[in-house]
Amino acid sequence: MAVCRDQDIPEGRGRSFDVAGLCVAILRHGGSVTALSDRCPHAGGSLGQGWVE
Repeated sequence: MAVCRDQDIPEGRGRSFDVAGLCVAILRHGGSVTALSDRCPHAGGSLGQGWVE
């Protein structure tokens, strides 16, 4: 299921999406793109609104 274009996710950053009622973060780091739950397990914040180190 496509939710955005590859170039819409900048290196070291992420974006949040609603996918069939689930909050999903898509992140790019080191040229790889990863999708995971959008909620940080420690602080409960949005992972898609942050950056990747």
